[in-house]
Amino acid sequence: MQPQKPSPSFTPLRAVPLTELDFPDTFIASLYQQADSALQHQIEQFGLFQPLPVKRLGDNVFGLIAGYAYLPALRQLGYNDVPCQVCEEDTASLFSFARQIHHSLSSVNASPILQAHLIRTASQQLSQEEVFTLLPLMGFKPQGYKIQELMALLALSPDSIRALHQGYLAAKTGKLLARLHRYDQDFLVALIEKYRPGGSKQHKLVELLIELSLRLNAPIQTIIAPWTQSRPSDDPANLPQQLQGLLRYLQEQSSPHLTATEKRFQQLVRELDLPANVQLHHSTSFEDESVEWRISCEDIDRARQLWPAIERLLSAGNAR
Repeated sequence: MQPQKPSPSFTPLRAVPLTELDFPDTFIASLYQQADSALQHQIEQFGLFQPLPVKRLGDNVFGLIAGYAYLPALRQLGYNDVPCQVCEEDTASLFSFARQIHHSLSSVNASPILQAHLIRTASQQLSQEEVFTLLPLMGFKPQGYKIQELMALLALSPDSIRALHQGYLAAKTGKLLARLHRYDQDFLVALIEKYRPGGSKQHKLVELLIELSLRLNAPIQTIIAPWTQSRPSDDPANLPQQLQGLLRYLQEQSSPHLTATEKRFQQLVRELDLPANVQLHHSTSFEDESVEWRISCEDIDRARQLWPAIERLLSAGNAR
């Protein structure tokens, strides 16, 4: 089902007093309490590139349809009037929600929290079939689990929601936080905000902390306390090294046997002081105790020359 093409629904461009502009609801307002400095600087230099789309909320009150980040920036800059276009269509229609996703000022596709909020609002006002048609517009398959997955993000702690919206907590990682108490969510978000791990490092950090927290039935703060007490100063230049140290510490706590095996193997390699053409390898990820010798030869003739000595060595070893 596709949104029906509506009749023209915007009034001509008009200047709306900034005092009459507001967010569409309190949840959106909570996400934009501070002005974005980069956007504020852009507006200060170049002004608005296009009018803000708004809908009438009441007498002399207009709510933004998209471009939410512009409102705190305009307030900070002290604007009096803002160029707007007023949407006169039914704001509970399928087309209205599709417009929010597609509008050039929209940040819905960049924020999983805005996606979740839009789907939640749409679920309250549209049929299930209509809600499913919105998912592909946001880049998702029209499947029920995705709706549940998005809606679950809104049950996280306010700090987790803020981190997801601002982008330094990845959506894939954020889904894992639902397994934690809210104070653990907030502590973990503060940790991510400080060290800013990205991609696989962020996911690994969260996975290890959640695993240890659930296994030991202990708060995350308690789990990392020994590492926190022994770490160097919080010099910003040392933060990447501290993050690596934290990941090593958590890996050791999560798999002590694996860590001990790896350390013993590395000690053996140092003791043997192998020549450049001889290497000793452990099993992948140290899954067991097996090791493998690798001898490199410059050509087939050299390999043929070495083989009798290697064969005698292997025979002697088997004889024992």
